Amino acid sequence: MESLKYYVEKIPDVLETIDKEGVSLPDLTGYSFFGSGNAYQVARIYARYFDGYAYPSEDCEQLTKLGRVCIISASGGKDSIKVATKFKNSILLTCNPKAPARSMTKETIEIPALTEPPFYNVTTYAAMIYLLSRDKFKVPLLEYNLVSWLSRPNIIFIAEKQNHPIASMCALKVREIFGKLALSLTIEESYHGWFLHPLTEESVISIGVDFDLKDSYKVSGNTLEILSNIYYHIGYLQEVLNIKEYDYDNIIKKRGWKL
Repeated sequence: MESLKYYVEKIPDVLETIDKEGVSLPDLTGYSFFGSGNAYQVARIYARYFDGYAYPSEDCEQLTKLGRVCIISASGGKDSIKVATKFKNSILLTCNPKAPARSMTKETIEIPALTEPPFYNVTTYAAMIYLLSRDKFKVPLLEYNLVSWLSRPNIIFIAEKQNHPIASMCALKVREIFGKLALSLTIEESYHGWFLHPLTEESVISIGVDFDLKDSYKVSGNTLEILSNIYYHIGYLQEVLNIKEYDYDNIIKKRGWKL
């Protein structure tokens, strides 16, 4: 299994394909966006951009009066099937040409991406973010200081509200790749008690904000730059530690997911 770093290095190829094929988004202003896991974080980014609303996919069962729905799902399966079943006039954003939810929605926008391990989705979500901004992209350069900060036992990502979805995506990726504690806080949340204690093993990575309660490593840039930079360094550390095997098939079986 390739590392996250390998797929970050492939992002420019995917973005070039998007531009060459003329892939674009319809007007999604005011839509309700659904997603699970990191797809929910992308849904939050889309909701902010299009002045809409973001919901975890599991909330669809209690929501009945949504007129315009967009489902964000790399696989177009798993929990997106529930949303597509509930809202049959929805739009599906996916990178899977064989997405199980495809036949249940009124429109599917297939976004170019590489075939990756099912919980990576590096190029998929990079492509979805790129479609909003079309920001120029360069593969990150290796920063050994950031590797050192990511090597600590516990990682706390702190961000302003706009970048909190990215912080959450990075925290989840740390948990998935390394199996250690990682969480995300908004800058407002970070001042409510946690750092009033004498913490010694936590590593604080601030995303686009200055944090003055504890030493931190600051990562700046646009949304895609920040995400790819942290993913790149997670992937580098993944290679150093030679982490290659994940029992994801067991998770798929337990959850009864269709990919």
